[in-house]
Amino acid sequence: MIKGLHTAIITPFTNGKIDYKKLEDIISFQRNNGVDGIILHGTTGEAPTITHEEFVESSNIVLENWSQKLHITIGISQNSTADVLKKQDCLKKQPHAFLVTPPSYSKPTQEGIFQHFETLSKNTTTPIIVYNVPGRTISDVMPNTLKRIVENCKNVVGIKDATGSFPRFSEEQFALKDCGRNFSFLTGDDGTSIHFLLSGGHGIISVVSNILPETVKKMVNLIESNQKQEAFEVYFGIFNLIRLLFVESNPIPVKYAMYKMGFCNLEYRLPMCIPSKDLMQEIDTELKKLNLI
Repeated sequence: MIKGLHTAIITPFTNGKIDYKKLEDIISFQRNNGVDGIILHGTTGEAPTITHEEFVESSNIVLENWSQKLHITIGISQNSTADVLKKQDCLKKQPHAFLVTPPSYSKPTQEGIFQHFETLSKNTTTPIIVYNVPGRTISDVMPNTLKRIVENCKNVVGIKDATGSFPRFSEEQFALKDCGRNFSFLTGDDGTSIHFLLSGGHGIISVVSNILPETVKKMVNLIESNQKQEAFEVYFGIFNLIRLLFVESNPIPVKYAMYKMGFCNLEYRLPMCIPSKDLMQEIDTELKKLNLI
């Protein structure tokens, strides 16, 4: 099963290009602080702005350097099924898993969502994680559709649920209670991550762990050892930082925080841009409070 802490890493840019030295430093920081894996080219990595050529180059480099040391998941979401298939087929080496949303903008039906994942599943033996984030894709993988996908696509091994909805999580758990195989429930919502894990979730795909991987991993470990009170103490210690990271669209705030910590330049690709002055000041205050700058 895929479980534990997986960081959805930022993509550092220098003069408009991916900065591979800084990318290596970021991944090293994650590994040295105990994370179980990383997500490359997810929402936090500004994936929609990465060209296909950059995707191929960066993915191959990271897989070559890190796949023996960390669980590597690569985001391959696109607006059409054909473009996702292209990404599946272009890498020299396969990752441990692919992370895939339903196509954005097209607003497919539940049948279209099912056929999308069925087609991707038939094209690869690599495990696939369904990424359900309706706030960005507009489409929503309903629990019965997830059940149908899992029943028909044996290499769909988990879901990243970024809805932040516990009724939805319960519906997903109920839908898959008799699926007959291991299936990983992962949360993509830092703000409710501790509650998700305590409700039967298996892991976190985290944004805040870009900044505090050791702290978030400590929280996960405490939950696994049933030390709930201590886990909540850790969680509340970073809760205000988590809150600030989502005041403006991810990854705007987290990339600013990583810049302040020296991990990257303050460089985004449009339509992402620098945070508002007020938010920058709030983040600065919180980073100082946590002794991070």
